[in-house]
Amino acid sequence: MVGRICCVSLVVAALGTSAVRAGAPGFPPLAGMWWRHLAPAEKQLWLGGFLAGAAVDSAAVPPERRFRYAATLYASQLDDYYWWSDRVDTPVVDALSTINQELTTH
Repeated sequence: MVGRICCVSLVVAALGTSAVRAGAPGFPPLAGMWWRHLAPAEKQLWLGGFLAGAAVDSAAVPPERRFRYAATLYASQLDDYYWWSDRVDTPVVDALSTINQELTTH
């Protein structure tokens, strides 16, 4: 599983967050059930790649929508977000965008 997470993290870092949001051919969008089954180290690894990819996209994103916090904060926020069973179908990228917006506007 760690090898697959590492591969996804490298893809996110190379292509940016828009590639993850769209989903790769043959792969469903990553959502809450996927997140819940990751080990803590896998969550940190995936978020590291995601945040690196988000930094690649940052020139096209308004400053208030940029991801500016550490992977550990986003991991704990995602754990809390997906604790609610009605949110498990929400794609991880959309959940992260919602969490980031709440963090930057409060």
